[in-house]
Amino acid sequence: MGGLRWLACDPGTQVFICAYDPITGDIYLIGSEMGAWIRTILKVIDGLKSVLSRTIDAKNAVHDAHKAWIAAKGALATLRRDPNSTLEERAELALKVDKLQIAYLNTQDNVANSPEFKDKEAEIQALYRKLQTQVKAFHQVAAGFLQAFPIVILPRFNQQMLKRGGSGPQGTDKTILTMLSHAAFYGLLCRRMASEGRRPLVPTEAFSSQACIFCGNMCKVGRAFIYKCSKCKNWWHRDANGAAMICLFVIIRGMDWLGLD
Repeated sequence: MGGLRWLACDPGTQVFICAYDPITGDIYLIGSEMGAWIRTILKVIDGLKSVLSRTIDAKNAVHDAHKAWIAAKGALATLRRDPNSTLEERAELALKVDKLQIAYLNTQDNVANSPEFKDKEAEIQALYRKLQTQVKAFHQVAAGFLQAFPIVILPRFNQQMLKRGGSGPQGTDKTILTMLSHAAFYGLLCRRMASEGRRPLVPTEAFSSQACIFCGNMCKVGRAFIYKCSKCKNWWHRDANGAAMICLFVIIRGMDWLGLD
C-alpha cells in the first residue's frame, strides 16, 4: 500500500469501531461510549417496561373483577326467576354479588384510570426514537472520519456470535448490536466513499480478537475490555488487539486476501 495512510478497523459492541493506523501506530476508539450509553438507556427502558407491566396487570385485575361481578349478577337474576330457589340461597348470592362489586370498585380505584400507562408507553417510544436519532448522527460523524483516509479496511460485523443468548448479557449485547446497526453504517460508508470512486475493503475478522498481536497465541477473552495473553502475558485493549491483528493479516496475506487484484 506504499506510503498511503490506511486504517484497519475492528467493529464491535463495547467500542463501535476500533481503528488502527499502521503508519503512525495510532489507535482510534470510535464510539467508545456508545455501547455504554445505549446500555444505560436500555436499563431506563426496562424500568419503564416493568412499571408498564404492573399497570397492565392491574388493568387485567380490574377486568377480571368486573367479569366476576357481572357473572354473579347474572346468576342472581337467574336464581330470582327460579320458583324453587329459597330466600336463603338468594340472600347468600346477593351478599356475594355485593362483595364482588366492592372488590371490583376497590380494584378500579387502585388503577383509577390513570394516564400512567399511556405516559410510560410514550416515554419508551421517545427513548427509542432518541436512540435511533443519536446513532444515525453518530454514523455520519464516524463515516466522515473514516472517509478521510485513502484506504479503509472494515470487516463485516459477525452477528452470529450473539445469536446464542436471548436474555442476560448476551441478549443485551444483541439489543445493543441492533441499535448500533453496523450494517446501516457500512452502507452509509460505502455510499460516501463511492462518491469518490472508492469503497471499504472487506476482509474476514475471524479470530482477530482471539489471536495475540505479540505472539500469535489464541485466547478467548469473553466480555473483558482487556486482552491478556495466557502465553506471553502481554495485555492490550481487546479491540485495539483485534484491529492490529486485522492489519497484520493484510500485511502477511497481502491484497489477495481482500479479493483484489
